[in-house]
Amino acid sequence: LINKNGGDSIGVGCSEFVEFIEKGDTSSKELANVVKEKASYIKDKVDTLILGCTHFGLISNLIKEELPNVKLIDSSKTVTYDVFDYLKNHDMLSNIGNTLIYTTGDANYSAKVCQEIFKEDIPFQNIKL
Repeated sequence: LINKNGGDSIGVGCSEFVEFIEKGDTSSKELANVVKEKASYIKDKVDTLILGCTHFGLISNLIKEELPNVKLIDSSKTVTYDVFDYLKNHDMLSNIGNTLIYTTGDANYSAKVCQEIFKEDIPFQNIKL
């Protein structure tokens, strides 16, 4: 986007967001304070923000509160549909058998989010890497 249209980019690492989200926290005051701190680095410096982690769409409301005039681009749905298309195009989807998704985060929360997105109950199992 930058090379094609000109402009500058600013990168801000936000791995702290993932820690909150994987614990099922998408709205606490503590998280809102971290979002506010991270947003302060780019406030009044950007017009568009690409949410570069699929987790970040889950807290886009908090980000938008801190950056109300910034356009947010959420990568999570695009990535999800790209993976689905890949599996479909490579004949890797099946209507037989069971689906189980492993997560390093909160399995119950992940299942809830998955149900909201896909309107299906898919079991999750927690694993440690």
